[in-house]
Amino acid sequence: MSGSRTAILLLDFQNEFVKKGGKLHNDVADTMEKTGALENVPKLVDFARKTDAMIIYSPVVMKESGTLTSSVTRRQSTTFHSSEYSKQYGLFTENTWNCEIIHEVEPRNDDIILRDRSDFCAFEGTKLMSEL
Repeated sequence: MSGSRTAILLLDFQNEFVKKGGKLHNDVADTMEKTGALENVPKLVDFARKTDAMIIYSPVVMKESGTLTSSVTRRQSTTFHSSEYSKQYGLFTENTWNCEIIHEVEPRNDDIILRDRSDFCAFEGTKLMSEL
């Protein structure tokens, strides 16, 4: 893996999904267990760091009101829509444990954390394209 041409993109690797106690953990727990994601992804990140690859995080961050942190106005809903985070209420709430990136892949100073994500898509509202 050549660091100058490689990037690792971590989507939604937050407590809300990944850890027991997260509101969406049960939705992904079986897949994470089958794939060994919680063991394998940190190993991948460590390897990427050793080869000077870019590490990019694209977290979901919602205001307490149930909207994403971007300025886009969204509806509130208590029903999970897997293709549209913006309709969720009470998930990935900013400044809470649920919103935090898991400690196993905690960002470092030289990592990139995308901000202002405005939809399920990691490109929407972020600078992902320009980082790549």
